[in-house]
Amino acid sequence: DAGRLEGAEELARQALDRDPACARARVVLANCLFARAGRTQPPELHLQQEADGETLRAVALAPKDPVVVRLRGTFLAATMHLSAAAEAAEALLAQSPAALDHEWVDLFRAAGMWRFQLGEERAAREWLRIAVQSPVDAQACFTYGLCMLRTAEVAADATTAAWAFREARGLDPANVEAAYG
Repeated sequence: DAGRLEGAEELARQALDRDPACARARVVLANCLFARAGRTQPPELHLQQEADGETLRAVALAPKDPVVVRLRGTFLAATMHLSAAAEAAEALLAQSPAALDHEWVDLFRAAGMWRFQLGEERAAREWLRIAVQSPVDAQACFTYGLCMLRTAEVAADATTAAWAFREARGLDPANVEAAYG
C-alpha cells in the first residue's frame, strides 16, 4: 500500500519460501509483478499474466480474507476491470463481521471508491458510509460527500455531505476540492 514495491516483492518471496500457501504474500507479489510489468512499453505480458495467476491463487487460498480480496480488486481495477473488482469486494462484504477492524474498513473503502469510479454513486455511498465512520482517509470522506450530495433526497443527505467535506478538509487541509465541497 505504501508503494515500496521492490521491498514488498522481496518480503513476499521470502514469505512464500517459508509458506507457499501464504495468500497475502501471493497477492502482494502479484501486485508487485503487475507494477513491474507496467514499467516497460509495451507492458510485459508474461508478468501481467503471472500476476493475474498469483491473485487467483491467493483468493483460492483465502477467499474470506479482506486483504487478499482488496488486493485482488486493486489488481482488477488496475487492469480496467472495475466492475469485477467491486463485485468481488461486495461478495465478501456481504459476509463481513459485526466488528470491523481496519482491514475490513479498507475493503469497504475500496468497494466504495470502485463503485464511484463506475459512476454508481448510490452503491458507492453505502460502502463509503461504513468506511468513513472512523475517518482517516480524506479522499474517502470527500468522495462520500460527493456521493451524498449527488444522490441527496432529503436535507439530512446534504447535511451528511457537508460533514464529510469538513472531515476531508480536516484530514487534508491542502485539499482544495474539499474546501469548495
